[in-house]
Amino acid sequence: MKRLSTIIMALALVLGMSQCKKEETPTTGNTTPSNPGVHITVNVGENEDNGGKGENGERHNIAPAYGLFSFSSGDVLYVGHDGKFVGTLTFANGFFDGTIYPDATVTDQPLHFYFVGNAAVTGTPVAEQTTSLSINIADQSENLPVLSYGASTKPFTGAGTTYSTTLRNQCALVRFDLLNQGDYEVTLSGVPTQATVDFANNAITPNTSTTGDITLYGEEGNTAIRWAILLPGTNLGDKIGEDEGDLTWNGEGETIPVMANNTYINSGISINNSLPLPDAPDAEYAVKTSDDVLTTFSVSGDKEVYFSKANLRYNESSGVWSFHDNQIDGCIGWVTGSYPQGYNVSPNGSEMDRFCWGFQYPTTTGESDYVDGSRNLNRTDGTDWGCALTGEGNNNWRTLTAAEWNYLLNNANRGSKRFMKVSTGMLSITDPNTNTTYDGLFISGLFIAPDNFDPSQYSFTSSFANKSWNNTTCQGLGIADANTLLAAGCVFLPALGYRDENGYQDYYPYSSGPTNTEFVGYYWSATGVQQNPGSSLTPQAEALQFDRTENIMPSNNAEFRNLGMCVRLVWDAN
Repeated sequence: MKRLSTIIMALALVLGMSQCKKEETPTTGNTTPSNPGVHITVNVGENEDNGGKGENGERHNIAPAYGLFSFSSGDVLYVGHDGKFVGTLTFANGFFDGTIYPDATVTDQPLHFYFVGNAAVTGTPVAEQTTSLSINIADQSENLPVLSYGASTKPFTGAGTTYSTTLRNQCALVRFDLLNQGDYEVTLSGVPTQATVDFANNAITPNTSTTGDITLYGEEGNTAIRWAILLPGTNLGDKIGEDEGDLTWNGEGETIPVMANNTYINSGISINNSLPLPDAPDAEYAVKTSDDVLTTFSVSGDKEVYFSKANLRYNESSGVWSFHDNQIDGCIGWVTGSYPQGYNVSPNGSEMDRFCWGFQYPTTTGESDYVDGSRNLNRTDGTDWGCALTGEGNNNWRTLTAAEWNYLLNNANRGSKRFMKVSTGMLSITDPNTNTTYDGLFISGLFIAPDNFDPSQYSFTSSFANKSWNNTTCQGLGIADANTLLAAGCVFLPALGYRDENGYQDYYPYSSGPTNTEFVGYYWSATGVQQNPGSSLTPQAEALQFDRTENIMPSNNAEFRNLGMCVRLVWDAN
């Protein structure tokens, strides 16, 4: 099995050249050394282990699948002698070259060579003084670091002309297969990231007691695999099965081996990585202005949200959750009469948009399913409806709490124009049973304005100035003004009522005129209601309720969890 290459180097110490460099000081120090220095050239040999890739490759052009790498112009070797740093050699044109400052009076000690390519080095070493360097390998996103060490085969006597050494790897190369593939940053948490170049003891020593995060390396064009250089003593077995982002092991043996020098694992480890979440949802799925600018809504003193473009729906036939196409949409049933009235399922019987409380129970109506007391919905345990969505962009959707609904509608910090309860002519619907088309049907609901909404920035009809904001009484609104509010990035919550265990709802959102007195809207919150121990009541949760005449109740409104109500999701904006 090939591994990260062992690099064999031949050292030619050109002592005569030191005479022309007496005034030269090492670029890595800030003091003048006590001796004139020795110019040294290191020939990088081609050997079986590194596949002949010892010369002039791209910077650590590691071919991880084969464990091979090569040096490139600018790479640096740190050199030690007699327990101290004595200078650096820089790679160019196939050679490491530079001036070092060993103590010529010490003739029984070899030269020590340390390669810490692409590792972050703390501090500036000073020749004849520095005894150690701290290094960090946390950022591997662009290049894999390589840590290697070797000593010359003979002591440095100050008079020799040729020495040789072999650099051997002081690190491990490990492959990770991503369960969630993609071209994005992946981080391995809680692993050692720091080591010490110990000139005093001639070693690269990992610090396994201090852990951090390593940003894994991905080869261009390969979205399924990441690689990492790990320090000896790293125990990845400790990370299996603890938290999201931990590892699974399908390789040889029962557990992932503890990392050692030159460990090479190129299969068997999978990482259960989370998909990265963008700062904002794709504009395709959010409420926005006619100019495609997403609008924000404050739900507390320090939190703003984006709203989903429409209510949540579920297709029973396909098992797919998604948003309605438009804010005014609702699943519409049909009954005998002069106009359609909303039920919980669409005419084809496959879609619904009113749900029992919690993603785990989209259609359940039995009270026995709701015995879990006062829990709240959240994404962590998978109970929030946002966890259901897979096709609406990288998903960070969630349900508002009762306190957030209350702030959204009632807190003056949001501005003087926060909501407007309306009935407006917006629909043209064809009854699939009779092929009768109903034009200009009125739909009732609640408009919610974005933060500090200013109507003067938009073109409304003259009658719009007479409309009242933050008023619990329903107002008739012309279709032109309703469309302007939508174009301004306002949220519209259609009053679609609720469904009970028989599949019916008590109130109708659609009418043939603006005098509908029966509409009501119910929208779930994520807030459960604490019940007394031993209570025989069906567990409850808080919901936003609004209708034509009564006060809007965004909180302190407990409803039975087995009732089907609307869901409108949000995405945190900050």
